[in-house]
Amino acid sequence: MPRTVEISVPPSRRVELLDRLETLDGVAAILVHEQASHLPPGDLVVLRGTNQAAEQVVRIAADMRLIESGGALAINEPLGLASGERRRKIESDSSDSTWEEIDTLLRRDTNPSLNFLGMMALAGAVAGAGLMQDILHIVIGAMLIAPGFEPLVRISHGVACGLRDSALRGLISAGLAYLVLALGAILGMFVAIWLDPTLALADLPSREWVQFWTNIKLGSVAIALFAGLAGALVVNSHQTVFATGVMIALALVPGMAIFGMGLAAGMPSLALLGVGRWAVDAACVLIASALVFGLKRVLRGREAQR
Repeated sequence: MPRTVEISVPPSRRVELLDRLETLDGVAAILVHEQASHLPPGDLVVLRGTNQAAEQVVRIAADMRLIESGGALAINEPLGLASGERRRKIESDSSDSTWEEIDTLLRRDTNPSLNFLGMMALAGAVAGAGLMQDILHIVIGAMLIAPGFEPLVRISHGVACGLRDSALRGLISAGLAYLVLALGAILGMFVAIWLDPTLALADLPSREWVQFWTNIKLGSVAIALFAGLAGALVVNSHQTVFATGVMIALALVPGMAIFGMGLAAGMPSLALLGVGRWAVDAACVLIASALVFGLKRVLRGREAQR
């Protein structure tokens, strides 16, 4: 994916920055706007090129400590980029996201806003109703609604990058998200019972899909690990639309929903089974995404040393 990188730089350091940027492979264009930046004050340097070039620009900015000295950097993805001299480089460009893009993406998708928590609560309500009625496609619908994957990934990403604040915020977001999901599941369960008098709380443990998502097997652990690896790669390639497929492969939503429903139904053993399944899948996501981001960091470190 091509990238556009905008850097606000003090005029006294513009020449140094340009000298380093001009040596990069995969650069299609460099634009300079003198005195174009009002806040922070200075010049605006715009680079257009490949994804690999953008990553090198970020490293150069970090090496020159431009951000710490009052500068600013923004990365955008243009709809298209054509360059006769760099055509081969552009056509063979990768989909790898920079650390800054991943951090921004996860921050946008996981900060506990009303929209974020509302979707988790409604996903829980849909899951609770679906589990109570023993209807699979309704529970799958809840998995598609819930943005419950990225908060866990943010924890691993923060740890891999040494960003304690980001990891802590991911932990807080995950805790709040799954708490409101459990509460929503309780609401959905009681609404389903109210609308259908044939349903009974005592029948909850015997539901086919409740039994399925409270059963922990080695096969389910392996699937959760595969899904976690796939999800981390989805985030790494900036394709979060595919994270919904990852959520279907995991038991995060039904597991936490069963936890809430079991507590509300006075069945602590069922609640423990549900939260146990959730914990296994959450741990698999954390481990798998930590492996992906850890490997990314190692590879990026080797590239930086070349």
